[in-house]
Amino acid sequence: MIVFNVMLRNAAPAVVAAANRNNLTHRLAVSSVHYRFPATVLIHEAAMYPRSTARPDAPLYFPRISARISLWQTWRNRELTFSSIRLKRPHAGWDAFFDFVYENFGELKEILKKLPRADVEVRAAGMDLSLRPRDDRESGFNGELLFSLRGDAFRCRGRFAKYEILPGGPRKKPGGAPGGQLGFDIEGHFIPKAIVLDRLVFSKDRVFLNLWGVVDEESLRLNGFSFVDKDGL
Repeated sequence: MIVFNVMLRNAAPAVVAAANRNNLTHRLAVSSVHYRFPATVLIHEAAMYPRSTARPDAPLYFPRISARISLWQTWRNRELTFSSIRLKRPHAGWDAFFDFVYENFGELKEILKKLPRADVEVRAAGMDLSLRPRDDRESGFNGELLFSLRGDAFRCRGRFAKYEILPGGPRKKPGGAPGGQLGFDIEGHFIPKAIVLDRLVFSKDRVFLNLWGVVDEESLRLNGFSFVDKDGL
């Protein structure tokens, strides 16, 4: 175990440098990397910082990442392959997060298309997207999501609820009841030059939205329908 930890510590800078060889507007930084027997890599205090230091937006921060190595896939493919990744309490500013997604949508799409087609599951628990404080009140969204990749097929599902912190008071969650949460369930698959979205479902309170479509190199095309359950309104 000591030998593995020394190897990981020495290899960490090269791994981070390789991860930053892309066209994303942010760069990855990692505080430390450790190995836990028999097949887990622990990453502490990882963050995505804007490459332009002049930008004031907060980083995307991951206090702890636990990645389980797939020994069989690693041996068969002769490259390090993970079967599951756990993100514990990741957080970011709401504006910074959506700016990152908007500005990097094309590059993120290409990264997804180039991922090894090994089965992998990514779970984010205790996510916190904070809004800008208003009237001395802090607010944001808590949630969780699960992303799974099986060959060319993927699925991403989860839920979010809004919270509010009053001055000098406890945290309140007006959206914490099951009906007040925003739920989503996205299924799709990769084809050579596009991503096919077989199913995009969003639901909140009594509103339901079902979409499907295609993301290619130039556009996003969606079709679908929505309905409102009027019972109890």
